[in-house]
Amino acid sequence: MGRRKKKRNLKSEVWKKSNGLCAKCGKAVPIDKQTIDHFIPKYHGGTDDFRNLIPLCKACNRAKGSRLMTVEECCRYLGKDFIDELIKYSR
Repeated sequence: MGRRKKKRNLKSEVWKKSNGLCAKCGKAVPIDKQTIDHFIPKYHGGTDDFRNLIPLCKACNRAKGSRLMTVEECCRYLGKDFIDELIKYSR
């Protein structure tokens, strides 16, 4: 599988975590405007682990930047199972 296809598949899987909504603001986001962010930024030691990847719209991604945020601040619209995994990952 090519790199672009893998990236598209990953993006699709990450966005399933919130049923196509931005994890922070809850806005429905068209496919071409969807971004993926690291809950714990790489700058702060985060990894590319699937549990650390969150779906954000471009505006929320820009606003978050490389700041550390709580799950409550950043991930209100993630499914409960994904929130639980994110909390375990971030410990």
